[in-house]
Amino acid sequence: MLSNVSNGQQLIDTDISPGQSYEYQVSAIDAKNNESKLSAALKITVNFDTKLLIPSEGGEGKAFNDGASWTHFNKGAGLIWKNKGGDYIDANGVAQGTSPWAEQTIIDTNSTKPIMWNVTTLVQAWNNQDYPNRGFHLRQVSGSTGPVDYVTQEHSDSALRPLLTVTTKNSGTLTFSPQVDTHLTSYTSTLTAGQDTGMRVRNNTNNIILWFDLESLKGKLISSAELKLTTTAQYTNSDSVHGLFAVTTTQWDNTAPVQGLAAQYPNDKGIANHPDVYLHDSFDSNDVVDGGQYLSPTATGGHAKNYWSCDDLSPLADKRWQSIDSCTRHSRL
Repeated sequence: MLSNVSNGQQLIDTDISPGQSYEYQVSAIDAKNNESKLSAALKITVNFDTKLLIPSEGGEGKAFNDGASWTHFNKGAGLIWKNKGGDYIDANGVAQGTSPWAEQTIIDTNSTKPIMWNVTTLVQAWNNQDYPNRGFHLRQVSGSTGPVDYVTQEHSDSALRPLLTVTTKNSGTLTFSPQVDTHLTSYTSTLTAGQDTGMRVRNNTNNIILWFDLESLKGKLISSAELKLTTTAQYTNSDSVHGLFAVTTTQWDNTAPVQGLAAQYPNDKGIANHPDVYLHDSFDSNDVVDGGQYLSPTATGGHAKNYWSCDDLSPLADKRWQSIDSCTRHSRL
């Protein structure tokens, strides 16, 4: 039966989620309040664009902050990793596992050089739809934990950019450039770096994400697949082993959100009486002392002592006061 719908000839269901299916049945009620039998069920599936589950490159220019980051695989859409630094499966199908699909030893020669990865098994798995193609996850798996810098698609020298070469049995050799190549860093965990010309692997603080559109491989028999990445600098002092894993992302969490304190107080009525509330404002008038210009006299803890409306304000004894024109308030510390 329908829930959360409006009355009348138009029915609007507001309680739906992406990827879920719903069945609807209707009945009619006449003037004497007689109700008809239920109609046959109408089944509807809510579709969504699965491309949102591909890690995002991010917008043009460094002012944009909407791509993949340490915390999100698509920050613009608010889609988060289950594990900070990226979710992936290893060659054994184990989530966050330790067996890479391909690995290479990076030797510190402090020079620009290509690194070639045999990714045949993983590309075949994607093409066979054993796993959805969400991209490559590159990380340091053993050896030196020092940083290694690689070139991105945005680099000025096209010969150094990432390239995936796939040889097929029935369609010759195909080459692919990445649609997404970026690195995730814990140092600026909420920022995205999709437009940078370089990307870095370092210990457990910097990982790389690359995604190639491989739709054109459908129906083709893959003989081999090789990924070329160019490193421009190595700061490892000794050998470092980097491994490639398969990125995984999850669909939307359709569970109900956890309700906070305000859920206990419809329209916030009475919320000022809760012991965890130290500051409230009713906005009922422009009076300086109205609606929370003063903290509750019983407030002795919580975040009240940190409530400074001006950066240059310092506490005076056990309280402070300036006029509202000075953008400060009275508070008990």
